[in-house]
Amino acid sequence: LGLLAGTAFFTVNLFWLAHAMVAYGRVPRILAVGLLTLLALYLGAYVGAFAMAWAWVSPRTLVGRILLPPALWAALEFVRTYALTGFPWGLLAYTQAGSLPLIQMAAWTGMYGVSWVLVLSNAVLAASLDRDIPLFRRALALIALTGLLSGLWVLGANRLTLPDRGRTFRVAALQGNISQRVKWLPEVREEILQRYERLTRQASEAGPTLIVWPETAIPYPLGVDAPVRVRVEVLARRVGTHLLVGSPDAEMTSPPRYFNSAFHVTPDRGIVAKYDKVHLVPFGEYVPLRPVLGFVDKLTQGAIGDFQAGREHTVFDLGEARFGVTISYEVYFPGQVRRYVQAGADFLVNITNDAWYGRTAAPYQHLAMVVFRAVENNTYLVRTANTGVSAVVHPTGRLLAASDLFEEGILVQAIRTRPGTTFYTRYGDVFAWLSLFGAVAVLAAKGWTAGKQGPPTRGRWASRVPRARRHAPCRRGARQDPWRSCLLAVDIVSAQLSRAGGRLAKSSTLRPQFPDPRLRPPRHVTNSSAESMRYASRRIAGEIGRFWHPRCSSISDWIGKERRAWQRFFRTTVSGFSRAGFSRSGICSAWAVAEATAAERSSTTTWKEASVMRPLNTVVRAAGGVAVALLLGSLFYFGGTDLIRPPRATATAAETTPVPGGWVPSRPDSLASLVAEVKPAVVNISTTQAVRQPRRGFRSPFRGQEPFEEFFERFFGGPMPQQRPQQSLGSGFLIDADGYILTNNHVIENAGMIMVKLADEKEYEARVVGRDPRTDLALIKINARGDLPVAPLGDSDSLQVGEWVI
Repeated sequence: LGLLAGTAFFTVNLFWLAHAMVAYGRVPRILAVGLLTLLALYLGAYVGAFAMAWAWVSPRTLVGRILLPPALWAALEFVRTYALTGFPWGLLAYTQAGSLPLIQMAAWTGMYGVSWVLVLSNAVLAASLDRDIPLFRRALALIALTGLLSGLWVLGANRLTLPDRGRTFRVAALQGNISQRVKWLPEVREEILQRYERLTRQASEAGPTLIVWPETAIPYPLGVDAPVRVRVEVLARRVGTHLLVGSPDAEMTSPPRYFNSAFHVTPDRGIVAKYDKVHLVPFGEYVPLRPVLGFVDKLTQGAIGDFQAGREHTVFDLGEARFGVTISYEVYFPGQVRRYVQAGADFLVNITNDAWYGRTAAPYQHLAMVVFRAVENNTYLVRTANTGVSAVVHPTGRLLAASDLFEEGILVQAIRTRPGTTFYTRYGDVFAWLSLFGAVAVLAAKGWTAGKQGPPTRGRWASRVPRARRHAPCRRGARQDPWRSCLLAVDIVSAQLSRAGGRLAKSSTLRPQFPDPRLRPPRHVTNSSAESMRYASRRIAGEIGRFWHPRCSSISDWIGKERRAWQRFFRTTVSGFSRAGFSRSGICSAWAVAEATAAERSSTTTWKEASVMRPLNTVVRAAGGVAVALLLGSLFYFGGTDLIRPPRATATAAETTPVPGGWVPSRPDSLASLVAEVKPAVVNISTTQAVRQPRRGFRSPFRGQEPFEEFFERFFGGPMPQQRPQQSLGSGFLIDADGYILTNNHVIENAGMIMVKLADEKEYEARVVGRDPRTDLALIKINARGDLPVAPLGDSDSLQVGEWVI
């Protein structure tokens, strides 16, 4: 059940991996689902190991039932963080990233301490529901848990109110919002570089000390491409600030070596240092064991990178502060982040590209890990993401400012240098190691006592095994010889095969033929093929048992017992040899328990109860476990996005200068690109209307003078026409492909005929659909064929006075 529940949870929680593999990795959908299932099985195995260890040990004391589960869980999370290069995603502690008072304990215990407290709370609540435990002890456990949580909450809340210390300076994070589908196309490289140059110039207006570009902001090797390197160095000189630029790098050896790097560019000396990513993403940035697993790269059509790992944890120097950089995946690992602070970093920077994940919970789960890294090391952490979420995290885990997903903009925030180091920074995962040693010690002690004493001598399980028969199945030689215990396991499997053979033969109408005379059943069992098959299978298993394990030859007698014996043995072994002990004599002890249980209940057990009800109960329990796992995984996947999502552009307590901070959407340096985009949707509008003219009665200056009086009579004295046509010109925008055009009301007011000329010089007559003189807007329509270019409308409700309209 533990394996099943863990697999179900991680399948839901990591579903974005399948999306990334299909959308960007060019992996077939079926293969992507299969790979996701394999990863979920691997991660679910840790939950299964937790359940198995707990079922095997099954402490009887209240203290053991309360303290063993959190130690086991924290130890397994610690192992999962580093085993097989590590994948610490979806750890229990990250669910509390928004509970700031509680997670302050991570400054001493790391994130594993938070997981420990959560499991401890659940263990106490579970024990409080067990009526076999005296009420006084259950109440005492609940009181102790309440005191522990209250103390941690008060200490954490007090840490949140401590004043900030250290030197203040500004940092800016650029979010370019480059689509992953076009990021690596050669034809858009110049556009990408121009976008980050524009964002850098705008960010420099706030006077930051450091401007951070995201991971692989420049999609080609900066250290090798000399023209681009010169442009970046000139940009740093013009804005007068330090730049941290994410870009690939290459060593032109044979064959070339590629790195995922971050470059430090100074205003006066250009590129002075770089950091090469140390902890690469397996099957994303490189293929582990490429000579063996190279076919994986072929399945993805070369979508997997071939990067080399760096060797040094570089700390960059700004003069007034020093900082360390982690690239994307590296921030998952608290031990690696801690090294930078130990090396003297005053604050931390994480650059990443989460465009792979789309609009899922993955970017927010990634941000939750960043929150814990800041708390563990008591330092500010600046996170810059290509498509979001970019953020600045306070040493207490509070998000000072954060961006939205898939939005271009700049994040500017004042931060401080680190005032001091934490216990976790100095000593590392001491708490996790203590949990691991404690769990291993308990398991070792259980194995030692089980192997030395056999089955328990007290408790509900021991009462079912007569004292004289507890060691009867396995004699002294079998208990001392591990190989014989293994052979006994084969005997038991053979017994199960015999049971299966008997069940399959029930529906057969033909009597099986047995060439070996030793396998032919006697006459009293030859009345049906089913009984004949049972007899033969028992004899086969008996011969195997005598041949492989002569000192336990009585197993052939055990094979003839009721099915109940095997079912009891199956329950005992699958639950982790719980009560019998995982030792050299554990299997024999399990057999003894099963045999005694079958003999005890053989008179009252029916075939339906043994073969139908218990499997049905198992199915119901398994379904319940899967349902709970799916519920938790769904909450963490779909509902986890709001756990740590902050209000946009929140102010910081360390703010002391009038320069505005927070998230600022970017603005273009010029409108040339905008004009080129919307120009096809701009139309020319000409109107014709009849204008009434008053009659002019001027006196002719040539009156009485012939022939001028007669010639100018019509002009000066004669009546003028009452109306005459007048033409007007205006413009508008096509806002719908059906031919709807938005223009001003004064352009078409009182118009008798409206003519519209499109960008392709085609003219159409238009009719008025509606108009509003108060707002001076009008809507007209033309009947044109073909696809018309459209200019999209913005949302005026999202704008404020002083913001750019376009």
